[in-house]
Amino acid sequence: MVFLYETNTTSLQQEQNECSNQFYSRVGLMRDFIFRKIYQVLIDWPSADIRTVPNVMHQIRCGTDEKDAKIEYQINWFIDCAETHIHNHRNSFDTFCLEGEYEEKIWEIIDENDGTISYQFTRNPDNILSSAESVSGTLRHVASRYHFPGNKMHVNTQQFHSVTPIIGSEERVLTFLVKEKYTVPVDTFILNSKPYVDSLDDDMRPATKDERQDMYNKLIEVLTKNNTLYTIEKLSLELHSVPVIAVNATLPEYVQATIKFAAKYNLRLVIKTTGHDILGRSTAPGSFLLRLHYMKNMTLIPQYSSCGSANVTNVVRLGAAISGSCNSVGGTGGFLQGGGHSLLSLWKGLDVNQILEYDAVTVDEQRKIVSLCQNSDLFYALSGGAGGSHDVVLSVVLRTFPSLYIIGIFLSIEVSNETRYVTLIRDFVRFLPKLVDGGWAGYIYLWKVTRFL
Repeated sequence: MVFLYETNTTSLQQEQNECSNQFYSRVGLMRDFIFRKIYQVLIDWPSADIRTVPNVMHQIRCGTDEKDAKIEYQINWFIDCAETHIHNHRNSFDTFCLEGEYEEKIWEIIDENDGTISYQFTRNPDNILSSAESVSGTLRHVASRYHFPGNKMHVNTQQFHSVTPIIGSEERVLTFLVKEKYTVPVDTFILNSKPYVDSLDDDMRPATKDERQDMYNKLIEVLTKNNTLYTIEKLSLELHSVPVIAVNATLPEYVQATIKFAAKYNLRLVIKTTGHDILGRSTAPGSFLLRLHYMKNMTLIPQYSSCGSANVTNVVRLGAAISGSCNSVGGTGGFLQGGGHSLLSLWKGLDVNQILEYDAVTVDEQRKIVSLCQNSDLFYALSGGAGGSHDVVLSVVLRTFPSLYIIGIFLSIEVSNETRYVTLIRDFVRFLPKLVDGGWAGYIYLWKVTRFL
């Protein structure tokens, strides 16, 4: 390889290696680190630094590393990743591919003493090229590397390359960059076999409102598609409404200690089992989260007696995060404490009517058995008083019933215009009492359409 600039290669390589080794020993799993960075960008989206090179890419500047200001982070979403100019970079970087594919071609000027001349163009910081300077040797494609989802590539300052999209790849290329800025100054060049190059049309400008929205939607899609834990909080993320610290409680004493800690330091405490709450009551900005997601014990009790009444057979004790047919709904949390409406409510009433006992921790850190004859005030408060509003329920004891046969129907109705849509809603609401009297129960979803078939 012909080095076209003056620099101390040994000291530069040493600085690169030291920077990389310190960084990767600190961040751990890179995939998780990248998703955390994306998540942080989305949380602070209004102030995100997003730029566009027209017809080339959108770029998010993610700031510098908190422990090493020489490391910068970027997210690049390419409109067209083709780079036809053969060039090097002022700073070395690691690129992690999240979507799409491309081929990176490596080039060298090889002097075979046959009189062949190639040309270099110095590229200044303002993106202006100098006149062609001749270099002895032939410009040759000497190797290729392929970038694909899950792959990591290192690009150093001494490497001249061009990039070509993979034919047939439908996804636009999305990459995460870890850029290493060094104390050794490095010039950048463009190489060509001819004494001229096409003009550089890659001036960067701030992204427009629509471009920012496109980039936001893409990052949400990436988190969702990769099933990261950050998508669980998507609604909270969009509302900038997330706790800053959490306790993953698996035992009652952990719950008691968490409540005591929150009271001592006057922290806003929120409680979550599964987080199925469209109003976001299980999360809050700047709060202290008590997470009960792993309290999933379930015990069948053949004979149960409470308040001096006759034995109740085959009751069940459910832990805080046990779910039913909809696995995102916590059965003992917001569902029961909100009343417990279900498809079976016409048969046996609300589920809250089947509760025999709560095992709960109160705001003064006391663990209490709550029933009609023990702490009855709490029993009524918990039976429909909204989850997470006063006490923490560890488990409940519920009646059970033999299974029954259910006939299920899924009905979808579309209308051709807005007048018929309004008529459909009116007539259906009038018909609902007849369905209820006939023993039918279900869920109804109505959408106001903007396009009619």
